[in-house]
Amino acid sequence: MLDEAEFKDINLSVNSDGGAIVSMVVNRNGTKVVRSFRPDFLLIRQHVRDAGHEDYRNLLLGFKYGGVPSVNSLHSLYNFQDKPWVVSKRSG
Repeated sequence: MLDEAEFKDINLSVNSDGGAIVSMVVNRNGTKVVRSFRPDFLLIRQHVRDAGHEDYRNLLLGFKYGGVPSVNSLHSLYNFQDKPWVVSKRSG
């Protein structure tokens, strides 16, 4: 099943034995429902830090620790969130 959510609607639980379990709020026929599952892979299309100064690096690190594969590299998403860091790595 394919599910889509914003970071703000995701709760993540990770442990070394069981991997990652995502609980997220979804709309089903106009009603908000919490759905829990083990993700097979991720496609992240949202900035890890948004204009409202929300920071979701903890989710990114949790997915990495839980060994969840991603279409776009979690390592690169983490490193590319700060423009000065990217520029310094490119020139160094």
